[in-house]
Amino acid sequence: MKKILFLVLFGMLSQHSPAMTYSEEEVVCPIGGEKFIFQGAGSGTSFGRMLDFKPYGPIAAPWPIAKCPGNGFVIYPEFTDEQIKQLEPYVLSEDYQKIQTVESTHYLLYKLFEKLNYSKDIQISALLSATWQVQEESYQRYAQELLTLLTPSQPTKIEDPYNALIRIELNRRLGNFAQAQQEIKKIEQHKLDQDEQGTFIREYIKQQKALINAKNTEPAEFKKQAQNSISYVE
Repeated sequence: MKKILFLVLFGMLSQHSPAMTYSEEEVVCPIGGEKFIFQGAGSGTSFGRMLDFKPYGPIAAPWPIAKCPGNGFVIYPEFTDEQIKQLEPYVLSEDYQKIQTVESTHYLLYKLFEKLNYSKDIQISALLSATWQVQEESYQRYAQELLTLLTPSQPTKIEDPYNALIRIELNRRLGNFAQAQQEIKKIEQHKLDQDEQGTFIREYIKQQKALINAKNTEPAEFKKQAQNSISYVE
């Protein structure tokens, strides 16, 4: 799998014409050996992020991953041969075969990460990406599962503020406005630094408060005067 290169142009839009391109390649399924053509993303440009951190613009978000047409195995390039061997009984099981016909590719990847006991942060990232792929009932189900995953195992322990912000957004999108406000209060109990991260969190909370007060459950962009443009090239 080709590596993705990131070019961040701060305070301006990309100097190149924004475009999303696709590429096709023949893929061999690591489980079963089935051959198929996978249409992946070749390049794309993000003009910013939604409040759930999904990139927007001429870009595939989340980045496409190949799925074997027969058994539904989703191909993650970092899986080792040993891990694939470990996953094979699960992939061929009735449980996986049932979900692979109805769930998004990144949700299936999350389930594989879960089976291999990947770190909680990696599982969170995969499940968050899965919420970007679905709407309505599936979104509500994925979001609720993600909220459960995001619940700190040790509430007194200092956590990644990124996780706290995602909980605010998920609760708002689900209409849990009181809980979203509680999450904001937890963050505001701590003094935020006057650095780039602190500035971002303060602006993020400001925008969330306005949406929560308006009882708005719709997806929303993170609005910033100088949006960054990020170009992705495979």
